[in-house]
Amino acid sequence: MNVTDILASIDTELARLQHVRALLVGIEAPVKHRGRPKGSGKKEVVAAPKKSRRKMSVAGRARIAAAQKARWAKLKAATKEVPAKTAARKAKPKKASASR
Repeated sequence: MNVTDILASIDTELARLQHVRALLVGIEAPVKHRGRPKGSGKKEVVAAPKKSRRKMSVAGRARIAAAQKARWAKLKAATKEVPAKTAARKAKPKKASASR
């Protein structure tokens, strides 16, 4: 083989490889994009049905109010007893501290 034959075969091989490359570039896998897909935000948002609030009877409210008033009265009575105990403690004479 002479040099011209070698160069001709290299040229044909290069042309074939470039043709294959062009075909492969045309069939590239689709690029995956991050985030929400296109067109998914155009859907109409359906609002959730509102939940009805529970209704309490007047008698039920009165029972709760009476129970809370009883708790407050119990707390108030307990706080009145505490100062009397602390006053008795304060009435005791303190020991003289030794000076250094």
